[in-house]
Amino acid sequence: MHFDQTSHNTEGGAEPKENENKWYRVFRNDSPTKQVYEEAAKEVALSVLSGINSSIFAYGQTSSGKTYTMSGITDFAIADIFNYIEKRTEREFVLKFSTLEIYNESVRDLLSVDGTPLRLLDDPKGQLLRDSQRKL
Repeated sequence: MHFDQTSHNTEGGAEPKENENKWYRVFRNDSPTKQVYEEAAKEVALSVLSGINSSIFAYGQTSSGKTYTMSGITDFAIADIFNYIEKRTEREFVLKFSTLEIYNESVRDLLSVDGTPLRLLDDPKGQLLRDSQRKL
């Protein structure tokens, strides 16, 4: 699914609500991951190349294919980002990448080799800390 977070709801003559999500695309269950990436995630993924922080996430019921789809989207995004960087030798890029899974209120770093759930705490300043040592 793909949605526009900046859209406003104007149905029924009601005043638009700030930050209301408007769904404008739902993919069929047999849609290829490449199609989902091209039509719903690619623009967001490549926006990091112009300095914009971005997030792509999947939400849905258990066994609906979120992990499978996001693995493919991640592969396509990384390939596109590195292809872009490879063609632009005139500048230097610094990328920071993370991939997290939140399941049953447990957060796992999917890039970690041990797969141990992360311990997340708030400090007095409201900053999220991982394992009470490092900022996320």
